[in-house]
Amino acid sequence: SSIHRAKGLEEDRVFIIDYDNMPMRRMEQKEWELIQELNLKYVAITRAKKELFLVEPLKREDREV
Repeated sequence: SSIHRAKGLEEDRVFIIDYDNMPMRRMEQKEWELIQELNLKYVAITRAKKELFLVEPLKREDREV
């Protein structure tokens, strides 16, 4: 599920894809919006009861066509 839907839930194992790109940043982003993104990152990493996996996406050149 998305981080938004996982809020308030916990699971034994949680996988977070593309963790290094969190929080999302945009041009002209307001400070409060960045704070909300950081809060979502916190929610994501605190959903795991036993195991947390931070998954890097495959780089474009590593993908099979």
